[in-house]
Amino acid sequence: MLHVALTNTGNTAVLLGHCPTSVDRRTGSSWIGADADVTCDALLSRLGPGATLHAYIDLPPLPSGSYRLNYRFRDELSPSGDAAGRATSNVFVVGN
Repeated sequence: MLHVALTNTGNTAVLLGHCPTSVDRRTGSSWIGADADVTCDALLSRLGPGATLHAYIDLPPLPSGSYRLNYRFRDELSPSGDAAGRATSNVFVVGN
């Protein structure tokens, strides 16, 4: 179980899901998509400027390495439009 804290550092409220859209693994100096089935609450939250969302992600066993989570978010004023942006987590290490 991984605890994730997502903070809105922008000036407007956003709509953000609790589940990441993908998991990346560092390979050399590049990031590639990791084959990881993530389990988490399928919730959508409103995050005002400066607000933090705490979510818990259940990751499958992963090989040792460095990983990051990717999220998509939408501007609160256009919830049905295309994703307004992408947020990437800090790097976390599995194993050594």
